[in-house]
Amino acid sequence: MIETVALCALLFSSPPPPLANMGGLGGDDDKRVDVPVAPEIFQATVTDVTLTDTPLDEFSVDGYTHVAGSLGAGTIAIRFEEIARVDLEPGEKGKSVALITLKNGQVKKIVVDNKVPLYGKTGFGNFRILVKDVKRVVITGGPIKRNGDKEKPRTAGGAATPAPKSAP
Repeated sequence: MIETVALCALLFSSPPPPLANMGGLGGDDDKRVDVPVAPEIFQATVTDVTLTDTPLDEFSVDGYTHVAGSLGAGTIAIRFEEIARVDLEPGEKGKSVALITLKNGQVKKIVVDNKVPLYGKTGFGNFRILVKDVKRVVITGGPIKRNGDKEKPRTAGGAATPAPKSAP
């Protein structure tokens, strides 16, 4: 009993040990997430391999507003404007298979690098995740030009529709 009282007195009378490197609680610049500034703003919801959904603003793939990868023997970049969602599956040799569902309903299968980061802003902090840790991306909004103007709608052929002429 005396040992218990002595131990309690020692525990409660001593100052707490100093907190060395409070990893993740600030102060560690190596863990800071800087979201690249893309020319257009898109919103997306990223679902990771733990099935956690994270809604993001200013979403980009390594600072770009397209998904790039290999299509057969070639290389392709598919703009976010054309994408409804991307489903990712593990591939071989540091790659993932991206099944890209286009807004027109077509599905394209491309191979992407696992180490490419995806970025965005949440309402509570900046977000970064690698392709290898992503299960799904759903493009939920955009594009919005950085100057505040929404992009002009595109025709079926992809060309911007001309703006109506204003009266002189």
